[in-house]
Formats: sequence, C-alpha cells, structure tokens
Amino acid sequence: MSCWVVKLNWLSQKLPHVHRVLLIFLVLVLLGDLVQSLWLCFGWTGSVASTLN
Repeated sequence: MSCWVVKLNWLSQKLPHVHRVLLIFLVLVLLGDLVQSLWLCFGWTGSVASTLN
C-alpha cells in the first residue's frame, strides 16, 4: 500500500496537473474498498439474522 502512495507522490511531483486526478482516484479506490467491506459485513450479519429468524 505504501509503495502505491510513494508512486503517486512521485507522479504528482513529475506531473503536477494530474495530482488532483490521482488524489481523487485514490480516494475513490479507498471509499470503494470501505463500502465493499461494509457491504460484506452488513450482508453477512443480515444473512445470519434472517437465518436466526
């Protein structure tokens, strides 16, 4: 993970105008990861609750 951050920092220094795009992309990836993990967690607990009911 830190390797990607280093690469993004290097790219942003070489290409300042795409820094915002890279930052937005990184945020979207992290948000997608968080949403997926939350969805899996709630989906799993939901299936357990429906099984108990």
